[in-house]
Amino acid sequence: MARDVFCTVRNCKFWDDRKCTADAIEVNVDGGGYTAGYTAETNCHTFKAENKG
Repeated sequence: MARDVFCTVRNCKFWDDRKCTADAIEVNVDGGGYTAGYTAETNCHTFKAENKG
């Protein structure tokens, strides 16, 4: 298992100086299915917008 998960999405509530602090990560294939041909076909479903209000 990965020790550090790096992320560049600064407005995610789990973002901390380029690292993800979520307890678990969910990544899915765009459009469904179980295989991706390249990085852009995947997306992180762990993302939650940081609430600054």
